[in-house]
Amino acid sequence: MDLHRIDLNLLRLVEAVLREGSASRAAVVLRLSQPAVSQGLRRAREVFGDPLLARHGNRLIHTPRGAALLPELRAILDQVEGLLSPGRFDPASTTRDFAIGTSDLGQVLILPKLVARVVRQAPNCRIKVVPPPRDAAEAEGLDLALMGAPETAGPLRWQVLFHDRFVLMARRDHPVLAGPLSMDAFLQLPQALVSPRSEGFEGPVDAALAKQRLKRRVAVMVPSFMSLVPILLESDLIAAVPQRFADLPMVRETCGQCALPFDAPGYAMKVVWPIARDADPAGLWLRRLLAGMPELDTKRGDGSIG
Repeated sequence: MDLHRIDLNLLRLVEAVLREGSASRAAVVLRLSQPAVSQGLRRAREVFGDPLLARHGNRLIHTPRGAALLPELRAILDQVEGLLSPGRFDPASTTRDFAIGTSDLGQVLILPKLVARVVRQAPNCRIKVVPPPRDAAEAEGLDLALMGAPETAGPLRWQVLFHDRFVLMARRDHPVLAGPLSMDAFLQLPQALVSPRSEGFEGPVDAALAKQRLKRRVAVMVPSFMSLVPILLESDLIAAVPQRFADLPMVRETCGQCALPFDAPGYAMKVVWPIARDADPAGLWLRRLLAGMPELDTKRGDGSIG
């Protein structure tokens, strides 16, 4: 390969196209015209000797070469940015796009306050919210992720934002909220489960029940908490949900809550970020902004994954 044919702008363009999976979306991120991005992609395909992206139905997917290039390009660009960075981040004047991965639980519990702070302190920055990463490779392109799910394996760091417990939630006039709930009744009632990654009909509550050789009736699985509320309002279903979600004013208007009839495990909402971005001044500023939110002032913890 002739290195004289490659410059950093081309590598940055390729990384954006592979990350976004679309020349038009990459053009928006890079603030270039779509013809300029398409021309750059054609040149990159010649340089790398590979299509990088291939059409599959109505969407584009990575070729094996494109999938392998994405994390390598991100690491190279991060290193270059680190070399050129003056080691500080001025939120008031800097133009920067932040990418945050989170389910709708993080979107309703954390994101509103965080976005308000970013908009006030960094008016020229933008935030792109995407689904939570399934693995370290998907986390590579993110500044941070908000996750209540088990730790994602890989070269990541994490910090606990808050701890929470599960409660039973149902529409306000549901008979289950009228009195004490026995374990037998709980197991027999049809229930709804939220699985942000759409992983099936079992979650942390089911894992705790399995240890007691018990099983509940999960009738519906949905990928978001906000879609759960109208389902509960139109049915006799109940659900085990994080208490912070059940306490939201917009949820309490229509749904009530009570304790579960057994000691269900709690969960920890965490902020996760790639180790490669650990010293990034902009990412560090964003994480400190998040950690300073009084709504999250609970027992803290930190660590690393992988």
